[in-house]
Amino acid sequence: FYVDRKGNAPVHQLSRPDANLGTAEAAQVLRALLRPGPEALRWKSQRELQNATEPGVSLGLVNKIVAHLRGEGFLASDDRDGLRVVDPEKLLFAWRDAYRFDRIPRLELFTLLKAPEIEKIIREVNMDNPANLAWAVFSAAERQAPMVRQPKYWLMAAEESPESLREMLQAKSVDTGANLTLLTAPDRGYLADADHKSALAACTSPLQTYLDTWHAGGLGKEAAEAMLDQELRPNWKHLATT
Repeated sequence: FYVDRKGNAPVHQLSRPDANLGTAEAAQVLRALLRPGPEALRWKSQRELQNATEPGVSLGLVNKIVAHLRGEGFLASDDRDGLRVVDPEKLLFAWRDAYRFDRIPRLELFTLLKAPEIEKIIREVNMDNPANLAWAVFSAAERQAPMVRQPKYWLMAAEESPESLREMLQAKSVDTGANLTLLTAPDRGYLADADHKSALAACTSPLQTYLDTWHAGGLGKEAAEAMLDQELRPNWKHLATT
């Protein structure tokens, strides 16, 4: 027998929307979707979601990310409830796997200052302003979800701050023996939700701390798991029941 099969691709089959969750712009949408707040995990519209991004992205990008996340099963939507995150933990894992910690600019420094002195500087820098400096990576995790301790200090600074901060921190660049890593946030979103109003010195948000520690090497994954267990999961569970 000879069978000759011909045909065209079905016209109703649409290509899956493509979006790169590893970009800084996509991160702004993902932070808005996963952060705590009155509209956490639920959004009335894409416009409302766009308004919650920091420093802000286009509605077209929000539409592209939302379409991709719906196609992957991370978001559900209907006319009555708007947008809803189906499984925040799995969405975080997808973001984590695409996240590029290695692309964050950094300075490897040495300082003789101790943690209390650095905390005083953090408070001074952030006084009456949005957070421009915060504990980050292991230093943030140590304060938010104690699990892993290590002697090196980690800080994250706003884009315009690093050089002036180096002088305040009495730090010098070194090729070896650094005890302070100063990260430069690619945009304001990386320092979004850094609490600088409390008595404690500011730390990056639990979401940001989780992402950075997971990719930082060493005991980073253990520190990230502690953040997930102690900070993120309980918060999402509480939101799901309210």
